[in-house]
Amino acid sequence: LSPLQFVPPLQVFIPNAIRTYSSEVENQRFGVIAHNYMDAHLQIYNRWGQRIFETNELSERWNATAGGVKVPEGNYFYILYITDVNEEF
Repeated sequence: LSPLQFVPPLQVFIPNAIRTYSSEVENQRFGVIAHNYMDAHLQIYNRWGQRIFETNELSERWNATAGGVKVPEGNYFYILYITDVNEEF
């Protein structure tokens, strides 16, 4: 018999909005908070489909800029690729 191994489930939190002019720094940046994952890749696109942010480090947050310039208010889309510790996602 092999020992039973417990692997905690993947946990992901993705905010639905950011406030670039908020007095709280945490609200000025967009980022994913995840636990129990191995690899992740985040891409953010503007409404024309241009990729304006990309990272493999979920600790890195998007500061609502593209090319060093603040982006206008609007809708931005993201794609998140993430692999949990069981390599299932």
